[in-house]
Amino acid sequence: MGAMFQLTHQESDYSLINASVLGIFENIAEENRPAPADLAITNVTIKKVADPKDYFNYYRYKADVEITNLASDLKNASLTIRSKDSVEKTLGPDFNLTQGESFMVKDFEVLFDGNYNSGEIEIELVRTDEDEYYKKNNIYQVPVFELKTVNDFEAIDVLNGDFDSQMELMFGESLNARDYQYKEILIGDEIVSFYEIKNSRAVIEDSSWKVASNYAGEPGYVYLRKTDPETGNYAVSNIWRFFENKKLSRAQFAKLFVEYAGVELAQGGVDFFEDVDYGADFGPYIRTVYNLGLMSGSGPLYFPDAPATRAEVLAVVMDYFDVDLKASRNSEYDEPYLQALQNSELGDDFLEPFEPEATATEAYLKNLINGYKKAN
Repeated sequence: MGAMFQLTHQESDYSLINASVLGIFENIAEENRPAPADLAITNVTIKKVADPKDYFNYYRYKADVEITNLASDLKNASLTIRSKDSVEKTLGPDFNLTQGESFMVKDFEVLFDGNYNSGEIEIELVRTDEDEYYKKNNIYQVPVFELKTVNDFEAIDVLNGDFDSQMELMFGESLNARDYQYKEILIGDEIVSFYEIKNSRAVIEDSSWKVASNYAGEPGYVYLRKTDPETGNYAVSNIWRFFENKKLSRAQFAKLFVEYAGVELAQGGVDFFEDVDYGADFGPYIRTVYNLGLMSGSGPLYFPDAPATRAEVLAVVMDYFDVDLKASRNSEYDEPYLQALQNSELGDDFLEPFEPEATATEAYLKNLINGYKKAN
């Protein structure tokens, strides 16, 4: 019968003590083990290097990506910087970064879909030699906003209700903006005036915008917005301010011209026109315009209730601001005032062809006065 071995009580106690001591040392070692490095993208700055092209429909940027080590020293690591549709950039396999220090990845090229002009570029830091234990700070969202309107939105699309069902019509009653550009379009036989305002990220993210099913014609601000449901990127139009196009009679024109141009109201002078009641509200304004020599070629009748045409309003404003009527280049118009307008920068604001016999509006007159005030 073979020999049988049995631990004595002393040997058993020794084994238990040895196992206990080993466990203590393991716990101590675990407690004192240095924390793993924690890499984070702490800042990204981008600079645009190219707009979309027909053959490459992306915005291109150079990104400077700041990586910071928030925990223990990192030694001999392998990292990758990547972004959607962009070429990855690899750091390592011997990348080192001391705790608390930062490293800048320069000129990392990133792309943004040229079908949109606003959204975010996501840049991600990936450790490829082992897994990062905390990943929430490895992704950085860079906001993008390009002023260029990419989907050829037009104001007439809003007025006609002719826009894609995937687009949203955004409506607002007020807007803090100063850079208004006067525009005109012809709808049927009506000239519609409105203002166009360059968009900005701050403006379109204002909480006062509301989604509307269509433009109902009330005064206010509108823009069109189309969103990619997958990425959240969106394309936006410029902002348009629509308002009531108030047509002017000849009497209303005289009053608005004197007030808006800052003309001193005449206290005396010739009461030339036989059909004007100079004791009425519009009388002193018509007297003022005439005595400035701005209607010296008119006959004895003013026709105060008749519509003021765009051509006659243009002539009065140009004469008041002493605009040079010498055309600098060929013009399709024979009339000197129209030639001078077409050959000036201000002429780009107005309808082409000009429609000189159409009735002038408040906005049309104010834009003329503003334009020639700046020119002087």
